[in-house]
Amino acid sequence: MDLQELISLTLKKIGYANADIEHPDVRAEHSPELRLYLNEAYLRALRRIRPVKRQEVVLDGERGFDLSELEEKPTRIRYIEYEGARHRQCLPFDREMTHLTVPFARPWDSVCVGYEYDPPALENDWDAPELCPAGFHGALADYAAARMLEQEGKREQATPFYAAFERALTMLKPAAGRFCRDALAWRSL
Repeated sequence: MDLQELISLTLKKIGYANADIEHPDVRAEHSPELRLYLNEAYLRALRRIRPVKRQEVVLDGERGFDLSELEEKPTRIRYIEYEGARHRQCLPFDREMTHLTVPFARPWDSVCVGYEYDPPALENDWDAPELCPAGFHGALADYAAARMLEQEGKREQATPFYAAFERALTMLKPAAGRFCRDALAWRSL
């Protein structure tokens, strides 16, 4: 599902009729806050999944590399693999760092870096939650519906939507120990 479809699903969940969902005034009124709520839910799911990317980099003459060489901005370095050995607790890392030195490697060698990152937020109508399993997309809409109802003062109606989101969130498996997108899995009840 892309962002536009998630917004439509959320509007259905809070009680809008199918004909009203596509009306430009309804969409213009609710889209900004629904984007915010859907992104809140998406980021909570990503914190649970902890997506990890693996990438090979070539060290410079001082046994280091610029973090800007990585495809995504890292939030945590999980491991560095060098000559078949995976070093997990090897490096101090700070999000503000720009250069990382690998003291156990030789200059100009290549190493594989496994790092956690935050995928981009859902901004455009065609953006889709890339790391969450498709079965979880409805839960994103549940969270957005709960937030919307709560803002309207309908806390009792929001509670079941929050509960559904939290149940779905517990079903997401963290990537724990696996370092690729294939590690993400969805467990059904």
